[in-house]
Amino acid sequence: MPGKKSAYGTVEPSISQHVLAPSNVAIYIALFFCNVFWGGGALVSKLGIHGASPMIFELCREALSAPLMLLAARAMGGKVLPDREDRLEVLLVSSFLIGAQLCFFVGLKHSSPSQCSAWQTMLPVLTTAASTCLGRERATWVKWLGVASACCGALLMTFHHDSSLTSAGEEDSMSGHMFIALQVCLGTSFIISSERVAHKYGGAALTGWVFALGSVILSVVQFSTMRSETVSGYICQDKDLVVLSRCMTGAVHIPASMILPLLYEIVFCTMLGWCLFNWANGHASASTVGLMMVVQPVSTMTIGVLLIFIRGSQWADMFSIHLPSTVHLIGVMFILLGLSVNFVNDQVGKKAAEAEESGHIVSDADRMLQSVQTI
Repeated sequence: MPGKKSAYGTVEPSISQHVLAPSNVAIYIALFFCNVFWGGGALVSKLGIHGASPMIFELCREALSAPLMLLAARAMGGKVLPDREDRLEVLLVSSFLIGAQLCFFVGLKHSSPSQCSAWQTMLPVLTTAASTCLGRERATWVKWLGVASACCGALLMTFHHDSSLTSAGEEDSMSGHMFIALQVCLGTSFIISSERVAHKYGGAALTGWVFALGSVILSVVQFSTMRSETVSGYICQDKDLVVLSRCMTGAVHIPASMILPLLYEIVFCTMLGWCLFNWANGHASASTVGLMMVVQPVSTMTIGVLLIFIRGSQWADMFSIHLPSTVHLIGVMFILLGLSVNFVNDQVGKKAAEAEESGHIVSDADRMLQSVQTI
């Protein structure tokens, strides 16, 4: 009987595919936690790139993460290298994510963590629209209602601006928003294009390949940008002139303040976050994967509040971390409403698909029985 390639190259009989498919609850839990980790990463990474180059931070993260992820994939029975026929596709998929990560950290250098996270919630609109146009899924009006609600909440959190924050040291700039917007577009391309290879090879292997390629590409980009004083000055922008000068020399400088954020990025955002994401992306629709990104601003806001209470508002102002306003809380309510609507829609759709599939199986069995009786 023909089989279908599943995660880590194992062969899964096609007749049992619907039985082995994970539940929507498991998929939503995986997507929830990976976005919680990434929401926290927006804050933690802000601490890591404070006084350092965001490109050096991302380069260190990917160079250290890649071998760990490939070892994990091998330990789980996966492949260290993709099949020959898939290598070009893996390269294309990797380029989308590498570009997205680079744009994110450069944008984060020039904006606040909360706004970087809130921008991620534009992914549902792009992924749902792109998947529908490509014919990969059919978006119902209920699906669009959930997407609209979640994105309205995200927009409230993104573009609501309190003028008092500017005097407190807010770092947002139009260029920062442009880089984050580009990162969202590249992230959408990754979600849609990586579904097949994520399902075939698994999250650990795909993450390892992406970050291994990313280490090489970022090294080239780092060397190239440091040759331009204008570009390096923008990337290394810092209020501390000593830090700015050291960054612009092109030397790989890893301050002590970068170590803990790097560990968080490697363990939670990469080893856990990207593995959970790539696993879920192999089983869920692109629109659902994109919609769960709305968890990030809520996570960033919650962790930010905890940091303010622990370290104080004066310390938090240094990193553009502020208490949420009433408008932000209203945005959270819209986000939760949108997620709930989408989850119910996915549950109803999955049950309808299972019922239809069961009906086809019963019909096939009846026809076979009638044929036997006729003989």
